[in-house]
Amino acid sequence: MSQDQIDAIIARLDSDADFAEAMTSAASAEDAMAVAAAHGFTLSADDLTVAMLDRELSDAELEGVSGGDSGPNVCASAIVNGVWHPC
Repeated sequence: MSQDQIDAIIARLDSDADFAEAMTSAASAEDAMAVAAAHGFTLSADDLTVAMLDRELSDAELEGVSGGDSGPNVCASAIVNGVWHPC
């Protein structure tokens, strides 16, 4: 996946609450890839990991984290050893 495609997914996560909610509530990497495909993105499990690791937190998210908030806007979904760990 190109950096432009990764940037497009990250931008979509930041701008589309429905897409972000669907991605973060996916129960598996396969589910997350299906959500991405339904929104016009084609990605692999490796691509998904890179996209989630490259995402920067917004100022509001950073403030929440620094205050101990782990509310719905803070997500650390990742694939670890091939297993999807949703928020």
